[in-house]
Amino acid sequence: MKKLLPIMTLLLIIVAMMASCSGKKFKIEGRLDDGGSQNIRIVYVGDSGVSAQWVPMVNGLFKFEGSSGDMTVVYIFDQMKRRIAHIAIENGDHVKLRGKMAEPYKIKMKGTGINERWSEFLNDNAKAFGDGNNYMTDIAIESYIRKNSDDVVSTLLLLNDYSTLANTKKIDKLLATIDKDAKPESLMRSYNAMLASQHATGAGEVRSLSLFSSRDSIEVLNPSNSKVTLLYFWSNDDNMHKLDIEAIKTFANKYKGTKDVQIADILMEGDSTMWKSKIKADGGAWLHYWAVGGPMNNSIQNLQINSTPCVIVANSQGRQLYHGNSAIDACNTAMANAK
Repeated sequence: MKKLLPIMTLLLIIVAMMASCSGKKFKIEGRLDDGGSQNIRIVYVGDSGVSAQWVPMVNGLFKFEGSSGDMTVVYIFDQMKRRIAHIAIENGDHVKLRGKMAEPYKIKMKGTGINERWSEFLNDNAKAFGDGNNYMTDIAIESYIRKNSDDVVSTLLLLNDYSTLANTKKIDKLLATIDKDAKPESLMRSYNAMLASQHATGAGEVRSLSLFSSRDSIEVLNPSNSKVTLLYFWSNDDNMHKLDIEAIKTFANKYKGTKDVQIADILMEGDSTMWKSKIKADGGAWLHYWAVGGPMNNSIQNLQINSTPCVIVANSQGRQLYHGNSAIDACNTAMANAK
């Protein structure tokens, strides 16, 4: 009996440790030097499903606790729903981030090796990300994946920072080069759920859009009015806005006077004060709309627009042919389907 006591004690300790671990949460601490005092939005998929909470930040400092037994990605947004940071995390992790809201790609993260490597990559490529240079950022991500096929950061970069997931053949090809152990099931479940939602009947279809037009009236935009519809969703601070507009102008000129293509740009800001002066300066000879309420506008809520710029190309039945942030790729897709 005396010999059994140490073993029983050890078992009790192990059980207690396991119970303690299962009850752990993850912790995030942030210091954003230019954050001031405001509420920030924190969104992630955890043990109880999707969690979206407003969290107070005081003098640039904030703390957050959540729970996820599997690795998940926590997204932090400002009041205008612009992404500040994303963090790979699970119960027991304690991650600290430091930087400026105005320079999201320069924010540094400490606490886990995965987040330190992830933020280091973003820091090293901050200029290309900040400029919206998708060509350069995609090349950098592809290079990282080739050199680090055994690193979960490769999966995180591909599913979170690659310019578009719309080209599923290319994404699947890149995923195939990443080791199985570097593709956590929790991350892949989220990716596969996204694919399923895009391919489900009716999901993501561009239906008749009822939006406030630059002519000061509510108007309906219907994809059935032309072979192809190109929708450009934008915000005031998009870095590539001028280049995007020029690309769309070049495309529009090819179909001037025809009904094969209809083009519209849609402002996603909550405030439309500078809207008309902006579209006048852009000089785009197409339809101009404002989505009152931004991504939560009833007409576009099903289109899964998580950031701007976002370009969607749809056929006359409303099926999405392209969904991404490259105006050039969108125009090429539209041309291929307008013939």
